[in-house]
Amino acid sequence: MEQGVYEYYSMLPVLLLFAVGTSACQIGCECPLRTVAVCQKVGMRSVPILLNPMTTRLDLAHNRISKLSGDELNSIYPSEFY
Repeated sequence: MEQGVYEYYSMLPVLLLFAVGTSACQIGCECPLRTVAVCQKVGMRSVPILLNPMTTRLDLAHNRISKLSGDELNSIYPSEFY
């Protein structure tokens, strides 16, 4: 194989980590912007934990979350909840 191919494959793990880290969106949610996560009507029983750290708005309307603990609220990033 050529040296260029080796360089490409050696960068692949780094690129994958970057893609996952910058675009994380909980399964069942929609993240139209890096700062917005919309998780409406998906039957969630707890606050999602796989959110982009840049998320500032989280919409959990019409789910099955019956109570929130202080620890749950402190462990997530959004500053606005709906």
